[in-house]
Order: sequence, then C-alpha cells, then structure tokens
Amino acid sequence: MAYKKRVASWKSQKSVKKRPSFWRILAYIAIVFLSLIIVGLGLFVYYLYTLPIPQDLTFSFSESSSILDRNGQLIATYSPAEKRIYKPLAEISPYLQKAVIAVEDHRFYEHSGIDIQGILRSLWDDLVYGQIVEGASTITQQLAREAFLTKEVSLSRKLKEIMIAFRLEQKYSKDEILESYLNAVYFGQNAYGAEAAALTYFGKHAKDLNLAEAAWLAGVINAPSVLGSPEHRDLASERQKEVLSKMKLYRFIDEGEYDQALNTQIVFSESAIKLESEAPYFVDLVRSELEQKYSTNILLKGGLTIYTTLDLQMQRWANEAVDETYKYWEDQGVLDPELRDEKGVKQPQGALVAIDPRTGDILAMVGGRDWYETKFNRALAPRQPGSSFKIFDYTAAIENRIVTPATVLVSEEIDVNGWKPTEYTGDVDPGAKKFYGPLTVRDAIRVSSNVIATKVSLQVGLDKVIEYAHKMGVTVDIPPYPSIAIGTAEIPPLEMAQAYGVLANYGKLVPATVIRKIVDREGNVLEDNPPVPKQVISPATAYVMTDLFKTVYRNTRRAYVEGLIAAGKTGTTDRFQDAWFIGYTPDIVVAVCNGNDSRDIPFITKYNIGAGIPASMWHAFMEKAKSVLSGQDWIMPQGVVRKNGEVFLAGTENMATSTPTVVVTQTPSWITQTPSWLLPPPSPTSTPTFSFTPVPTPTSSPTPVLPSPSPTFTPSLFPPPSPSPPPPIQTSAPPQ
Repeated sequence: MAYKKRVASWKSQKSVKKRPSFWRILAYIAIVFLSLIIVGLGLFVYYLYTLPIPQDLTFSFSESSSILDRNGQLIATYSPAEKRIYKPLAEISPYLQKAVIAVEDHRFYEHSGIDIQGILRSLWDDLVYGQIVEGASTITQQLAREAFLTKEVSLSRKLKEIMIAFRLEQKYSKDEILESYLNAVYFGQNAYGAEAAALTYFGKHAKDLNLAEAAWLAGVINAPSVLGSPEHRDLASERQKEVLSKMKLYRFIDEGEYDQALNTQIVFSESAIKLESEAPYFVDLVRSELEQKYSTNILLKGGLTIYTTLDLQMQRWANEAVDETYKYWEDQGVLDPELRDEKGVKQPQGALVAIDPRTGDILAMVGGRDWYETKFNRALAPRQPGSSFKIFDYTAAIENRIVTPATVLVSEEIDVNGWKPTEYTGDVDPGAKKFYGPLTVRDAIRVSSNVIATKVSLQVGLDKVIEYAHKMGVTVDIPPYPSIAIGTAEIPPLEMAQAYGVLANYGKLVPATVIRKIVDREGNVLEDNPPVPKQVISPATAYVMTDLFKTVYRNTRRAYVEGLIAAGKTGTTDRFQDAWFIGYTPDIVVAVCNGNDSRDIPFITKYNIGAGIPASMWHAFMEKAKSVLSGQDWIMPQGVVRKNGEVFLAGTENMATSTPTVVVTQTPSWITQTPSWLLPPPSPTSTPTFSFTPVPTPTSSPTPVLPSPSPTFTPSLFPPPSPSPPPPIQTSAPPQ
C-alpha cells in the first residue's frame, strides 16, 4: 500500500517537473513569431526583387468598343464577354467618387497604399463579432489585385498586393489611382467600370448620376453578383442606405443631402437590351464592316470608339413608323396579323432606310419588323423596285436630250419580241387591258406608264439606262432585258436610296456610309471617312428630274406631308409582291419597301402598291422627321430654263413635243442573241406575254391622279377604312 503511494507521489512530482513554465510558453510564441517575421521578410525581399518595378506597373484593362451615333449617343457596345467603357475622372460623377471612398476606403487620401489604422480596426471588429465583418483592403490594394493579380486567397498573394499597392502610390497620384479603380471595378451584370455600370442600370452616363444612384452603385461593389441582380433589389437598397450613412458620417454629404437621397426613387433601365434593340439592323451592319478590318480581340478588348452616321432620334421615328403602319393596316383588315411564312416569320416584312444625300450618312435603318424574330436585313437585300426604277430610264433620256418633260408619247399596245407591256389603271382584274393614250413625259411619270417608260428606255438604249443606274450608285448586275425599264432587275433599297440621293444632291453621288471615324483608347484616329462627292449627272438634269418627281409626290395622297417640299416615286411589282415609295428633300432620302419574303405567299390586296402601304409608312416617318429638316426647296441651277410653266434643260425648250411611236416586233440589235429560256412559250389562242424565268415582270407603280393640293388640303396619314375587304385578285395572269 505504501509502495503504491510512493509511486503515485513520484509520478506526480515528475509530471509537475515536465509542465512548461510561463516563460517557456512565451519563448515558444516568440520563436514562432520570429519565424513568421523571418519568412515574411524573406518573401518580402523575394517579391521586392521579382515584382515589376514601378515603371512596369501600367494599367491595361480590356475595354469594350463603343458604337456611337452621329451625336455621340451610345448605340451599343462591342463586348459579348464584358462591358467596360473607360472614362477620365472628370467624367465620373463626384457623388460616385465620394460614395466609393466613403464605403471602401474613407482614409484614401491620407494613407500611402496600406491603411494600418484600418487593418487594426478591422481586426478588432472581427474579434468582437466573431466573424469577418469588414475588409481591410484599401482602394489601392483592390486596384493592385484587380489589375495585376488573381483573386487567390494566400499569404503570398496578399504580400504581392501590399507591395504593388506601395509602388502604385509611388508612381501615380491619388486621383489617377481612383480613376483607374473606378474604371476597373466590377459592378455586376457584366458591367466593369462606372460608365458601363451607369448605362447598364440607369441608362445614363456616369457623369450624370445623382447621389441616390451613386450610393446604390457604390454599395453593389461589395457583392456585385448578388446585389446587382434584379432579384435582390431589396438587399441593394439596404446596402445603399449604409453607403449614405457612411457618406454622412465622414462628412461627404450633409443632413439635407442625406434625407433627399433616401427619398429619391431610383428608376432602373434595361438599357443594355434597349440600346441594342433600337437599331439592331444598323448595328449588325456596323459590326460586319468592323470585322472585315479589325481582329476580334481588338474589337472586344481594344476600347475603340466607333463614330457612326446613325441619328438615334431618327431611328426611333423609323421604328415607330414601321410599327404604326403595320398596325393600322392590320386593324383595317387589309393585312392578316397571323400570316407567317414556312419559317414562322411574320409576313409581310418591310424595310426603311434614310440617308443624308449630301454626306451619304445612313441616318436610320429598319431591316424588318422584329430583329429578334428575323435578323435578315431587307434594307440590304435585292428586290425588284418596280416603277421606282424609272428614275434611270428618264434621267438618261433627259440628260441625253432624247425627251423633255413636255414630250408627248403614246400609251398603247406595243410588242417587244413577244412581250407586250400593259398599264395598271386601278383595275383589280389582271386581264383588263387599258392604255392612257397620248401623255406628256411629266404625266407619264405621274401615272407611272409602263408603255411609255419602255419606249423611252428603248430610245435611249438599255445599255445607257444600265450605265446611268451604275453611275448613280447601283452596284448589282442588271441584265439588258427590255423589262428592266419597268423594274425587273433586283436592287437593294439602300442602293435605290443612294441613287435618288443623286437627284436630291444636284447630281452628286455620295456613297452611303455607316462609319465616319474610329478612335482607339489612346485617342489615335484609326480611320476617318469624310464624304467624297462625285458629280455623276449634271445639276440641271437632277433639277429637272426632281421637278418631275415633285408632281408624283404631290399627287400621292398617302405620302403627302403638309408643308413639306419633297419629291418621290412609287414602285409596284408583279402580283403586288413588292411595293416601294422613295421620297426625298434636299437633306434626306427615305426609301420604303414592303412585301412578303417568299413569292409563294401572294398578296391579295391592291393596297400593296407604292401609293398604298409604303407611301403611308413614308408619311408616318416624315411627319416626325420634318421637324429637324431644313424645309428648303431646291435652287434652280444654271442650265435650266422655264417656258410655259414647264422646266427644260437649256436648249431643249423648243424641241418637238412628240416623238414617233416605238413598236418593236423583234429583238433589238443590242441583244445579239436571245436564249431560248427567255422566249415566251407559243400559244396559238392567246397573245404572247413576254416574261422572264426566274424574274417575274412587275406591274407599274400607279400614283392616284389627284388635283394638286391647295393650301388648305390636309391629307390623313392613312386612307379611310374600306366598307368591305378588297376582292382577291386572280393570280393566274397578274396585272402588268
């Protein structure tokens, strides 16, 4: 028994001897602490020599390329990955600068990159609350991490961050560091930097942010993926209040500003989507041109600023005109709102393109009814222009002094190698054969006579007509077939607008342009595309042709805009498949085209003539656009004379007013050989009709014969409703 007690006493004494003393524990702590210091100093020295020297610490953020309209308004960004638009500090709201400093680093202008007070305060708060409640990284440290490091959580990364922060403070001023930070930080919703964030959330520039919006954005930085999402607006609002409280605490704002900001309602905008949808067809065209010249990497990350020709306000008016016109005709029962083609695309489809004839600027472009449903741009797609092609017949004839506006020609049955062009005189019955008889050239253009246009083109020579089309801006090939005189060759609406721009601009062609200038992020001009006008027809010819087309415009009731001086021409093709109205003033040309994408879907309404649906769409646009136009008339140039109320090229005013009737019974000499597939099939019981396989023959583009409007004449935008739906036309033999 005693033995056991002695053994227990001995073990107890031994264990007491092994228990470390207080000083020994302190020594252990000191050794560990010194080891950490040595390791830290070692790493510090290592990174001191391996990290980039200050001269190498230059910021190079990937930056979105911005697509701007002609007035500097943002249309879209070229950045499927991330959106960033670099802005200098002077173009970022002072409210946002103060809000970010207040919530992220309120001693920013006092420390040298590392805030020791902030670190100690953060550690104390974390110990008190038992969790991390406040970060200790300064704005400079955050910038170092964002610009030069990864987001790896490690001691080595933290040491690198501290070293780079020190060096950034040595190289850059505080304002330069703040500017870089505000352009680098992530705000959620794929928006990097203040400008992209302001546009994404509020649809405005960073310089225009108010206090409430600035505090909201500054609060998002803490957790951008969560606070920036629409599903967590309530959490973001709570965070905004914290930011405003800190701004007041650190005296960035006073009590009155604080209260006002709390009571300011924030209006969010889906601008990233909205901007794309306002001019999507135009933006696609811009991107297509850019991708032919620049690499994808430059476009996505190079921070280019692309100055385009678009006028965003005119684009909005164009969108509204297209939407309003289709809705009206659907409401009247003329168009079927449920009609779709085999691809499920709504029909009919339309195009509207507006250009400035003096500069070639494309001001507005609508390539279809819904870009999200169909990205096919009909403003660039070749379609038969119908009688709007007659601009080339008559321009060639007037300039070459073959006819004058007073020349009388006869609308009658003629034969062109078996093809007998007919007139459309308003009859739904396609078999009706009516002719106008003797008409002056002015009246022939007004009623859009097919027969007389054909006679004129044959007198001029189809090769000459094609030559004029090409030199007035048409680039597509035009086959030398007689029916091109009335518009069987397919031409894009944009090129037709360009050609009419030659008349609007006194005979000068200025090629249509989408990009005016491109500047890189350093301000270097990469390309500059000033207008390059070229005189392709005489000013006198352009003036006479415009005077003739003024008559058409004044007598096209659905196009006419009260008080607007303009000229224009209609166009309609076979079976009412495509209908056009192209009208212009001295400072704008607007081409409108409407029709079904597929020829397998025939139109069953006579309202799809140039003077119908397209004319009303043109009117809807110009009624709004006229507020920004000059309203001026064309000035009569040298080489034009007036006689008996008519205009003539000087020297042609005394020409005979009539020309021989042209009756062509065989292939003209300028066609050396006619392929067999071009000849009409024999028919012993009916008059042969000249037709082209694969290009159908268009009808005329009739213009209603109306009296010239008096000062009190105010036509309505759209025609009155029909008392009953128009009867279907017979599609077996379409009107010519």
